[in-house]
Amino acid sequence: MSSGDNGVSNDSGSTSSAGAEVGGITVAIKALLEMDDGEEKRGEDEHGEEKEEQRAQEERREEEDISRISFRRRQAAAISEHWCTREEGGILQEAREAGYD
Repeated sequence: MSSGDNGVSNDSGSTSSAGAEVGGITVAIKALLEMDDGEEKRGEDEHGEEKEEQRAQEERREEEDISRISFRRRQAAAISEHWCTREEGGILQEAREAGYD
């Protein structure tokens, strides 16, 4: 086949104007696909960053919970110690008053 007005490739591999147009569309499609891949990768990166931020927030919450629990335990221990000491003091006072020194 000959190149020229029919828009078909000839045996030597050259293309006509229609072939160039198809080639241009192919290039445009490839470029769009590459753009989509790039956007997808950016989306994955953003998604990965979001996941990392979520993990960091969860770790902060866990640390806050542990800190809060630790504080409450120390607080409960101090209250318990206070009341036990007070109770022991009261018992000792009663024993002294009763003459059980």
